[in-house]
Amino acid sequence: MDQSARAQGAITRRCRRMVKGIFRPTTAMRARVFVLALMASSLLGAAPSLADEPPLALHVGREWLEALREGNVDALRTVTGSPFSIAGFDLDSGDAKVGCGGKSRSDGIVGVREFHPTKPLSLDAENDADLNALLGCLVKDSMLRDYIPQDPGWASGTAEHVSGTLRAVGPKQVSRRLARYRRAMGKASRDSVLVQAVMTDHNGVTNTVLLAVSKAQPAKVTSVWVDELFEE
Repeated sequence: MDQSARAQGAITRRCRRMVKGIFRPTTAMRARVFVLALMASSLLGAAPSLADEPPLALHVGREWLEALREGNVDALRTVTGSPFSIAGFDLDSGDAKVGCGGKSRSDGIVGVREFHPTKPLSLDAENDADLNALLGCLVKDSMLRDYIPQDPGWASGTAEHVSGTLRAVGPKQVSRRLARYRRAMGKASRDSVLVQAVMTDHNGVTNTVLLAVSKAQPAKVTSVWVDELFEE
């Protein structure tokens, strides 16, 4: 085979590979397209990528919990989406609980906390007015508010202080304490990042809170599920 024939054969094979590559992009080609898409999104000021979502969600979740700890309804409203729902919190018996959708005790006792309620409170807000009322009820839950860590309690804690962990989780990684809300959490995970907080005073109280933080920007907390445990 002369030099001219070999060159023509090489060109033919290269053309075939190019045509095949057009219709069957390689992994490397897909990666290049993905990187170019990310770069374009960044230049256009698009929303954070999937890789950015957990850190952003953790930041928003922590802001929400710390605003609750301070009882700051205005700060809570800033990081709370609408519509919004919460399930699992509770209040002392009395007018405040009834005003927030709860029931009076059958024995008429006021100001008593049921540490193992069979039906904790669940509330929904479809608009700003409903949200303001809901958050006003939520900040009255002293068992939840009083056991949210302060720095450096999120990272570490001692037996004398409240400590907690905060992490992004998938639906199958959620604590068993919140298993009764599994269906709602699975649905929320489609367009939200799930952030789980487990907080304890190391003396009988352990609260588990799962927050759904929207992937859509601006990221806000749109649903919350709570389990408040007191072990005597």
